[in-house]
Amino acid sequence: LFDSRYDGLLWPKLLKPIFPTMPQRLRSYKNISYRMEKIRRLRNRAFHHEPVWYWLDLSQQHSEILETISWINPEMMRFVAIFDRFPEVYASGPQFYEGKLIQVFQAVLTPEFPILHMAQSCYHRAALTGGTQFQKPTYI
Repeated sequence: LFDSRYDGLLWPKLLKPIFPTMPQRLRSYKNISYRMEKIRRLRNRAFHHEPVWYWLDLSQQHSEILETISWINPEMMRFVAIFDRFPEVYASGPQFYEGKLIQVFQAVLTPEFPILHMAQSCYHRAALTGGTQFQKPTYI
């Protein structure tokens, strides 16, 4: 709904009703479209299990997502804040979670099961490329 096909059809008429607390100086189709595209891209990467940990602007994107939620509904932002664990998880670093995941994989999966190798391969590729590239995992 935020791509150019809907620019004249829905926008700008719906900007104020949908984003009532967005500052007026920022409230434009171009700004919203750009923001929502960034959110969509991050969501797709995460939901397709692609490494995002090393994205240089991951913390900034998190802040922008929270800001976008507050533009739609400030009360919802208070609700989200209760469950938002990103700051703690991100501050712990990937090594903390990599160690935990490897422990779980080793306890549950046999070495013949390819997902262990796939997960390790994804993590190491992300670490080597600084998280800026994603390559499809290979089964070892």
